[in-house]
Amino acid sequence: MKLSFLRSTLSVAALAATALLGGCMSSERMARISPLSETEGPKMSEKRTNAWPLYYSAGTGVSVLWPLMDFDDAGWAFRPFYASDNDDRAILWPLSGWDADSGWALNSYWNKDDYFGAWPLFHWNTSDNKNGKNYIIPFWWTNDGEDWGLFPLFGVGNDDWRFLNFYKGKDEWNFWPLAYREKTYNGGDEWRLLYGLLGGGNITAGEAWLVPLFYHDDDFTWAFPTFFRTKSWNTLLPFYYYRSLGEDYTLITPLGGIGTYTDGGHLYNFLGPVYIDYENPSENYTYQSFLWPLYIRSRDGDSTFAYTFPFGSKWTNGGESGRSFLLGLGATRTKNDETSWAFWPLHGNSKNYSTSDFRFWLTLSGSISEGSDEDTWNTHWLFPLYHYEGEKNYDQYQFLCYLTGWRERVSSSDPDSAYFSSYLFPLWFYDSSGPEKRRDRDFFIPLIYGFEHDWHDIADKKSWEHWALLNLFNFEKDYYTAIPKVKNTRYQSLREKSCYRFINTFWETREFACWKDGVLTQREQEIIDYAISIFYFSSYDLKITHIPPFGGIVKLPELNIYSNHFDKEIFGTDEVQGNSWEEWDKIAMQRKAFAKKELTELLRKRGIEISEENSALSIRTEDILRKAAPHNTTVGEKALLDALQNFARENSESFTEKEFQVWPFYESIDDAFGGYEKELLWGVWYSRGNDEEYFTSCLKYLYRHERTKAGSKLDIFPFISIDTGKRGAFSFLGNFFKIVNDDDEGWSGNFLFIPWGK
Repeated sequence: MKLSFLRSTLSVAALAATALLGGCMSSERMARISPLSETEGPKMSEKRTNAWPLYYSAGTGVSVLWPLMDFDDAGWAFRPFYASDNDDRAILWPLSGWDADSGWALNSYWNKDDYFGAWPLFHWNTSDNKNGKNYIIPFWWTNDGEDWGLFPLFGVGNDDWRFLNFYKGKDEWNFWPLAYREKTYNGGDEWRLLYGLLGGGNITAGEAWLVPLFYHDDDFTWAFPTFFRTKSWNTLLPFYYYRSLGEDYTLITPLGGIGTYTDGGHLYNFLGPVYIDYENPSENYTYQSFLWPLYIRSRDGDSTFAYTFPFGSKWTNGGESGRSFLLGLGATRTKNDETSWAFWPLHGNSKNYSTSDFRFWLTLSGSISEGSDEDTWNTHWLFPLYHYEGEKNYDQYQFLCYLTGWRERVSSSDPDSAYFSSYLFPLWFYDSSGPEKRRDRDFFIPLIYGFEHDWHDIADKKSWEHWALLNLFNFEKDYYTAIPKVKNTRYQSLREKSCYRFINTFWETREFACWKDGVLTQREQEIIDYAISIFYFSSYDLKITHIPPFGGIVKLPELNIYSNHFDKEIFGTDEVQGNSWEEWDKIAMQRKAFAKKELTELLRKRGIEISEENSALSIRTEDILRKAAPHNTTVGEKALLDALQNFARENSESFTEKEFQVWPFYESIDDAFGGYEKELLWGVWYSRGNDEEYFTSCLKYLYRHERTKAGSKLDIFPFISIDTGKRGAFSFLGNFFKIVNDDDEGWSGNFLFIPWGK
């Protein structure tokens, strides 16, 4: 049967339920025409009147006694009796609802193009779908008329029919749940009684079974629980097993086994572990065991091993050999005519290659010497009093089990790697890195108090910080050498930052450097930004993509927003491309030459002369292929940057921004240009502004006061709303009493919800 009546009925029921539950627009309207749809912005709407839930209007719709009534351009609602929203309608929802294409009313439903019905009594398909289902309970049929029936007695189709629980198809019959039979894909028959207890998968292939006792086909027979038989192996579990695959065979019984393999291997195993002998000549491997684990012997290539319990073992592996005595209490190991020995746990000596290791009395004392005659590392200790480690350019001393000690590293060939640290645990700790990295740390009882001083010559940045009392109190300060920016790009010109933390209280002060008014033109500001990016970073970083010589596209950050603009001046196009590293080298050289020329000319206009010798352009390929930090710039570039710094000191001014926070209760920010922002308890009270404008709110909607150049607005929910701008207004309880004075339209308002004026 192609489709049963039950499946048809369930499909139609699901279709009707979808139509019934999918048409609710009323809740969307309720949220849309109410303060629930508002988002907090910098200013309040001039057309907004809020006495919610008595009355609410925001210019796009009106709600009265929310959620009872609302009106807008899309429709209106008087709940629960009627609601409309564009094409959607509902009367006494959810009893009915409809739109331009479909709908429902009580238990009736329809779709303009496909169907209509009254569930569960009848259903008609009006589309051209030949597989569509139709029914008038209990009679059913399909659109093409091929399937029909009277549920649940019988059903008729083109190639099958059913009466009660007997089913007849083209290639099968089924008397559920007793018997089943069908033709298989290769023309055989498959039958089952009691749905699988007794059956045959393919009678012509000799397959049959009685679950779980018996199974048989041409290759395999199983009579539970003891007998298997195939063409290559058989067994009588658990007493007997035999396998034969080509020239291989294995015969195993509980008393022992024997076997041979095509690679020449043999296995002899009798009486379990009493005796085992296995040999595989092709892998040069043998294994013997007698009364395991009393005696074991094996050989694998050049490696041999023999063990007699509990006296010891002997093994060899190439030029290395070893012995153990009495479960490891004593041992020797010999390699390259050097022997190490130990008598655990009292004394030990190790010597191997160029390494010598002496240990005495549970390693209470000892020494190790490693390396060659030219480069030797030494270690000495007397546990727990003393420990020393030394290697080339490196020494470490520790006393009283590491309670105090120091370590240092000094290399004449690599001064940057110089390092020194010392400590008195847990009272004091100090370390300092090399002269180039210039980093110092000093801790007095590290968990209580610490200090760190960091000098970064690479970024020309200095910082220091200290903390105390398990980090409950912390202070840190950073200094930056900042080239000034215009006043509206504050964070790009950060000069100094200091930060204090005490438990959950936080103070931070940030100082910015900005050019004085009228010092630079817009183009000159762009030239300085471009030159700094060229000198401080590789010029590759100024473009988005390039094609490396090994293929593919490499994406790079665009560090300067004016790069495309100046590329057009240099190359005549802002789409500069290079197909090899050599081409990109030339492009980088041209960019640096342009930046240097323009910056030199800018400084000379300000009376700052730079000699040709100091500003000579010297670019090496290795400087271009890596990110060139300031300390890697050429001599000419360094002279230009120094001159620019001197010019900046005389023609810039500082602005300070402060932030204060007591988490989670209060937060305050005073920006560098006279503005402020304050918040108490996640917005219970909030204020922002400057000398000319401000905004204040309490619980976001209960109280809001805003002042701008155009006037001020006050909203005390739900009683008073005052606007002193161009459109002056005063309202009490929304439209209960409202007066509006619009310069363009004159006076208007509401009294007892009755409008007057224009």
